[in-house]
Formats: sequence, structure tokens, C-alpha cells
Amino acid sequence: MPSNLENAKKAYELFLRGDIQGLIAEHLADTCRYSIPGVKERMPWIGAYEGKQQIADFFQLLSQHVEFTGWENREWIDAGDTIVVLGSTVARMKSTGQEARAEFAEVLKYNAQGKLVSFQDYHDTASMLAALGQALATESHAMPGEKIYEVDVDITGATDYGVTLEAILSGKEKVPLQGARFDVAFEGRAKGRLTGKVRGVDYLIMRADGRTDLDVRATIETDDGHRIAAQIGGVGAPRANEPIVDLIEHVRLTTAAANYDWVNARQMFALGTANLATGKIHVEAYMQ
Repeated sequence: MPSNLENAKKAYELFLRGDIQGLIAEHLADTCRYSIPGVKERMPWIGAYEGKQQIADFFQLLSQHVEFTGWENREWIDAGDTIVVLGSTVARMKSTGQEARAEFAEVLKYNAQGKLVSFQDYHDTASMLAALGQALATESHAMPGEKIYEVDVDITGATDYGVTLEAILSGKEKVPLQGARFDVAFEGRAKGRLTGKVRGVDYLIMRADGRTDLDVRATIETDDGHRIAAQIGGVGAPRANEPIVDLIEHVRLTTAAANYDWVNARQMFALGTANLATGKIHVEAYMQ
């Protein structure tokens, strides 16, 4: 029997070939649930779909509005019955003809028979809204799961390696072909189910294609005196003509503190923004 990772890769092959019928018939459980958060009033394909027929209707609706002209599955994370795929897309909005370059994190959950029972799609919908000629304004992404924390931190310093962050952001220098490494220190506070001080460093890589790869190591010092380690990966997607980077993150928390033992076994995902003009970062994390 193929592994869930092998099944996931085959499912993407069928999708990218346009064989939606084969994808649904071969890989989906009868009760599979697909969800993609966002602003449905502006993107009609946004929402939750349950069962093979509703998911088939979703793909038909999506094809009426969006044409994918580029797709990269950059990283596969195998967690047994859960597969996480990180990547990027280039999509043409049919109503405007404009292209959107977006980062994504997609979470696939399998049953014992190797069939998909849940598919959660976290896409950078801000870039799609821009290509549709619309603004995201202040609406929040409706990410499923329990919100664990909101974090607001300030950038407190940046170590560079050959080219400064300021030079790149001001346009004086371009990101070199091999990329540019920066160690960005930050500190602030978390509130929610996890409340306390946050400090850490993002060992990020700015790529010449515009994407930023995130590699965060941080500590949460809770108000009741415990420490939780955070290991965060993901991507940053800069907005056109704005000093804003949209963040899509996968989060792993670990601690030996008995009061917070529940963080060790669950996968978390987060969405946020980094304002490079003000040096402020806001992130909201959800436990799956």
C-alpha cells in the first residue's frame, strides 16, 4: 500500500494534469472536507465543501475564475496521517487578466485506507485580491482551528551578511542571485491561550525571485513563569508597492512544563504581516 506522502504526490500530479475526476475518484474519501479561508464576497470559490460532489463543484467554480499558470510544491512535510505541502503559485484572474503570485500551505489528512478525509488550503489571498483589483482592507482570514495566540512584536535589530536590509528595502541594492541572509531579532508579547513575553530571531533568506524563506527560533515566557520553545518555518510574500510582507507559517511548540504539555503534540499554522516601514509584526496562530 502506498504511503500517504506517495498518495499526496500522486494527487497533485492528477490536479496539475487537470484530471479532477480522477483525483476525486481515486484519492478522496466519501466524506472528505475541503476548506479555504478568505473573503467569499470577493472570491466566490472561498469556503468549505463536504463530500465528493461539493468538492467537484468547487473545482468547477475555481476554474471559472482562476487559471493557474505556475505551481511549485517546494516542501513536503510527512507527519504520518497528515501531510503538509508548502509552495507557491502563479494564477491569472480571468475577470481582470491580472496575475497573482501567492504562497500557500496545504494540510492533507488521511484515513487508515489512504484516502483524503480533510484538505485545508491556506493561500495568500491578499495577492489574489490585488489581481482582482480589490483591497483586503481589515477583513481577517477565517482560518479553521482554535486560535492559540496573537503576537505583536517589534524588530529590534538585523545582522546582515554582505548587503544590508536597508539597502535592499530602499532599492539601492538588489537581492543577489544566491539570496541574502539576515538575522532579524524581535521581541514583544503574546496574548490568548498563551500569554507572555516573546523574543527570538528569524534567520531569514531573501530570494531573488521575491520570496522570503522564514526560519524562526523564539521563546515564549508565559506570565505564570514557564518557557515554551517555538520553531517556525514558512514564507513571506511582499505586497506590490507596499512595505508589507504577508506571512504564512507552520509552527512547532515544545516544552516540558506540565501546564503546557498540550502544545507538544499538535500542529499549528499562523498568518500575519510584517510592516518593514514601522518594524512591527503581527501574527495569529491556530491549532489544528
